[in-house]
Amino acid sequence: LNGNQIGNLETGVFNGLSCVVRIDLNGNQIGNLETGVFNGLSCVVRIDLSGNQITNLKTGVFKELSSLIILDLSNNQITNIETGVFNGLSGLSELYLSNNQITNIETGVFNGLSCVQRIDLNGNQIGNLETGVFNGLSGLYELYLSGNQISNLETGVFNGLNCLGKL
Repeated sequence: LNGNQIGNLETGVFNGLSCVVRIDLNGNQIGNLETGVFNGLSCVVRIDLSGNQITNLKTGVFKELSSLIILDLSNNQITNIETGVFNGLSGLSELYLSNNQITNIETGVFNGLSCVQRIDLNGNQIGNLETGVFNGLSGLYELYLSGNQISNLETGVFNGLNCLGKL
């Protein structure tokens, strides 16, 4: 479904597609993701929503996607990520949020993502990283923060990232 003109995904659009393993919606005009839009996708391992017009991620939008491994939200217009938006993504390994308009990451946003190995936040407008923002990411190996507006790194901001190999 990539490269179309899809502007809206209604809740229930994927009902009955329990065997789908990949959803490719990149290059559309999606601006909003309703809570529950991905319900029923019990086997999906990859969702690509890059290159859309998403501005905000609401809590619960990904809540039933425990099999998801890769989530690509790069090249959107995301400014805010609510705490709890990634709840339920216990198997997530790669999270791409590059080239958005994220200015701040609240402490607790990444809670529950202990399996994540890669987070890409390149090309945003992040100005400050508070202590605790990466808490719980014990398996994180790659963290990309280039091309932001970071002017301050609080002491202890990277505490607990014992597996980090690329920064």
